Amino acid sequence: MNFLARFIAVSVVAIGLLIIGAKADAQEIAVGVHTVSHHTKGSYFDHEAGVDRKFNDTNPGVYLMVSAEDKTSYSSITVGAYKNSVWKTTAYASLGFGVKVAEPIAVGVQVGFGTGYNKSFGYEGSFVPVGGVVLTAKLTDKINGNVVFVPPIKKDTAGVVHLTLDHKF
Repeated sequence: MNFLARFIAVSVVAIGLLIIGAKADAQEIAVGVHTVSHHTKGSYFDHEAGVDRKFNDTNPGVYLMVSAEDKTSYSSITVGAYKNSVWKTTAYASLGFGVKVAEPIAVGVQVGFGTGYNKSFGYEGSFVPVGGVVLTAKLTDKINGNVVFVPPIKKDTAGVVHLTLDHKF
């Protein structure tokens, strides 16, 4: 991992911990699962293999999230891994920020970096940006359902709708 990648990784974790520490009265830990996705295009051009491939819409994975919230907003730091849309394993770290719209709904953004997409989409280096808009529905006191909207980031990528579930401890 080069210096810039390490610096970015450490910075994201440090900023997340500072934000969550600022809301220390309401910290929570959650474990979540990645499930399925739907893409706005059916296939992508794999730069590494030089061929068109069908996107993978089954994306099993797990994540650990530490979050803090107050009456109107939340912040989080998340690390996890899943089988991504280009049939590879992604490991990622991200920060989340959002607002509670109306109980039980919150809307926010998740931004960070991940592995596993770089060569397929023609990127150089180990990490690519990851993130999207997150719509969260509180299903029970401990379980949230999340719909993540990821916009296309390059001309040969697709937009994605991804579903996750998490359980707070």
